[in-house]
Amino acid sequence: MKKATNPLALDLRAGGFEVFPLAKLFDLPSNVWYPSILIRENMLAEPLAAWAANVFYALGCVQVLQWSDAAFFYAPIGSGLRPDHFAQRLTPAKVQAIISRVIRNAESVNADPSRDFIIESLGIFGSVLADATSPGDVDVVFTARWRSNNRPLPEASYYPFDVSEPTNRVSRALSRGSRRMDLSSHYLLEVERLGAPYRIIWTRDEGCVDRPIITPKKRRSKHVSAMKLPDPDALTDSFRARCASLPPLLPPQAPSLPRSTYQMSHSEWLAILDDKHPVVDLAHSLCLPRGELKEKVNSMVAERFEMHSGLKAEAQKILNSYLAASALYGEWRWEPAIGLRRTKRSGSSG
Repeated sequence: MKKATNPLALDLRAGGFEVFPLAKLFDLPSNVWYPSILIRENMLAEPLAAWAANVFYALGCVQVLQWSDAAFFYAPIGSGLRPDHFAQRLTPAKVQAIISRVIRNAESVNADPSRDFIIESLGIFGSVLADATSPGDVDVVFTARWRSNNRPLPEASYYPFDVSEPTNRVSRALSRGSRRMDLSSHYLLEVERLGAPYRIIWTRDEGCVDRPIITPKKRRSKHVSAMKLPDPDALTDSFRARCASLPPLLPPQAPSLPRSTYQMSHSEWLAILDDKHPVVDLAHSLCLPRGELKEKVNSMVAERFEMHSGLKAEAQKILNSYLAASALYGEWRWEPAIGLRRTKRSGSSG
């Protein structure tokens, strides 16, 4: 919730290339990012995904781990680096537009009988409450009840792999139409646990209201015995130093493919990503630049193929077609002087 007072510059570079696009790529739900998720969520081609993962790994932002039967996955280190650590600020007009949209979303939710919850009130806290002239985002606090029995929603468990809890569903409903980096919504119990001052600006019964600021007494959650908030300035200062120390990087290296490579369709490519097919892991490991991450991933992929001998043959059979489809349908491009850039391509869909 708290932003750095000295945020990172949007044109900050590491190894010769801008790092802000990488923060956008890794601004993903949950804390488990398989290569297929990194690619599917961003419509990102290999070897761009492998290049991005290698840079973020070298900068100490992600780690590579094994879990269950999967070959490997990426996970953030600590609180992770996010787009809101960079110097993006909202104008007062943009702040009001976001707040108005959140209120409309709440009213729409309450008018929809298919929703199993009702939003009772909305408030603001953080930098917007402090009348900051250019806040990094809009912090919203809400209260909500079950539609069936009128009881308050339970406090979130804060379990990192659970993204479907009732409070998370309310947050998603309120954020509809807003960029993820522009809005941060929190259940009242969470804000009270932190002892953060807030002000109610809308209620279900009265509409827009102008209530006095409430400063709750900081309390301890029954779910989390203690939660330490990261120091955003320490994180950004450390990241600047890591960017400065990273040696020049080579651009992504695209593998050469035979002319006879089968032309996979867009829907076939998406189906492979949705299935977390082993060919994604194989392609990712092959496209990773030489170094520590490539050695670790190669070892993890090899270990999985040893456990399941049929997976390697299946992955190798469609490897070239997958790589060709990835290059054809990916929505990011490489600019030699800058690095990664998003571009929409006609005919592709998310």
